[in-house]
Amino acid sequence: MRILHVSDTHLGAMPNGLLSRARDVYEAFKESIDIAIEERVQLYIHSGDFFDSPNPPPEAYIVAYRNLKKLKDHGIKVIVIAGQHDIPKRYASTPLFLLSDVGTIDILAVDKPIHTSINIDGSELEIVGVPYSSRSSISRVKPLKKPSILVAHLLLKEIGIPSEEADISINDFPDGFSYIALGDYHIKSVYRHSSGTPIVYPGATEIFKVNECCDKYVAIADIDNRNVDINFIKIQSVRPWIIIECRDLNTFSERLQQSIKELSLKSNKKPPIVIVNAYNVKVELIAKILDGLKLKRVIEYYRIRAEGEDKEIEMHIPSLENQYDMVSIDIVLKKIIQDDKLVELLSNFIKNPDRNTMALLVSYLRENPEVAKKLEKLYTRSIESFALNVDTDLKKDSNRSSEVRSTAGKRGILSYIG
Repeated sequence: MRILHVSDTHLGAMPNGLLSRARDVYEAFKESIDIAIEERVQLYIHSGDFFDSPNPPPEAYIVAYRNLKKLKDHGIKVIVIAGQHDIPKRYASTPLFLLSDVGTIDILAVDKPIHTSINIDGSELEIVGVPYSSRSSISRVKPLKKPSILVAHLLLKEIGIPSEEADISINDFPDGFSYIALGDYHIKSVYRHSSGTPIVYPGATEIFKVNECCDKYVAIADIDNRNVDINFIKIQSVRPWIIIECRDLNTFSERLQQSIKELSLKSNKKPPIVIVNAYNVKVELIAKILDGLKLKRVIEYYRIRAEGEDKEIEMHIPSLENQYDMVSIDIVLKKIIQDDKLVELLSNFIKNPDRNTMALLVSYLRENPEVAKKLEKLYTRSIESFALNVDTDLKKDSNRSSEVRSTAGKRGILSYIG
């Protein structure tokens, strides 16, 4: 049987406060779905931090539902466990419950381990899921048969991260699993249990911090009773990064232009993010060069760090995240759905995602299948059109000051919902 293993998609994240980076996050997730379909996998495993927040923005729900539904339409089963970003700190419901209740997730582990079996083309596959909140119980979960997969969200001590959360060791895993699918660490890594079982982090699907640069992957595992064959497929939509030193302005400018030229020859045409480590050069002079490139839309974002000094400059951007949050959820939903009752239920769930608001929403959709059907058949272009208007308004606002660079793209934030 063939599985796709992905983790840390962080839907709803807006890295660097840029709308274009929010689109990057959605596009990378969509590509993981496309890869699953193209590779004819039978199982899509997500090992945590599906969302970036337990209260994600409306478009994150739409992106998740539409793309997971593609998997269901192709007969691909979906397993998800909750990471720390998926779980509310106060008593409330994780947004993953909604995706499960509408039928786009087959097996979900949120607040306790699960131990179950799933039928894949007539063969039984044992699944043990350990969410982030239950990671301390990892040594007590044991497989009953093969093939079997352990899915967990945790940091291994062997990674070497100085974190109190890295409290699980490879030796803590029990024997007997065919494949151990992990999430939480954002860099692709493969370890081996003493029994030979592969322990795999596919890494995040996008780059969120400079130390996570640069290539991103999903893992494809072919599993039978005896063997596991693992391959990694690179996510092509990930925005490129350029990490460069500056010791003198002339050499820096030449090297940067060369790097940009080399990127332009590749299939991914997104303007890169530029990270500069400056040595004995005024960061203000470097910023002037980069500001010019940003105005020409040659680069998307930059950050400059003066080595040996406690000084850092990043590109000045408008507070787009705050402006975007000011868009009324009710207005967005009415523009898209045009069903007052459904708008009310969705709005209540988004604002207060607990079991009660979720149950009312699901109950309404079940009692009104024509509404659910209409919701599924909404044209992507109508959503994109509204999001484009939002982007255009933000762009107009940001252009009022010569100090502020517009980061809204030509397409709306929902243009990657698939």
